[in-house]
Amino acid sequence: MLWLAIGAFGAHRFYLGRVKTGIALIVMLFGALIMSAIGTYLFYVLTLDSGTIGDVRNTSTLANILSGVCYLPFFCWLIWYLLDLIFINVMINKDRQNASMISMKQAENVFE
Repeated sequence: MLWLAIGAFGAHRFYLGRVKTGIALIVMLFGALIMSAIGTYLFYVLTLDSGTIGDVRNTSTLANILSGVCYLPFFCWLIWYLLDLIFINVMINKDRQNASMISMKQAENVFE
């Protein structure tokens, strides 16, 4: 549920103790949003110069390439976000295993 509600900001990773990747997910999200805004602006400005606003087929190749490249970080973030949905169960099970190993070591120390 945490992934669904505020997982876009990496909250599920912070909850599982994966702080570095949680921060990386936040930075990647904001970087992707900034790059997407730049790509949209570049597309608008370059299509304004060619006089083809509203007709994407006749825009310059440069406008299409630059705006497409600017959206790549967003697609990378989106893929990471969706992969977290698949692998979040693996992360939780790994944390449970680590917790049980720690408690077993504590129990061994008690009986020594």
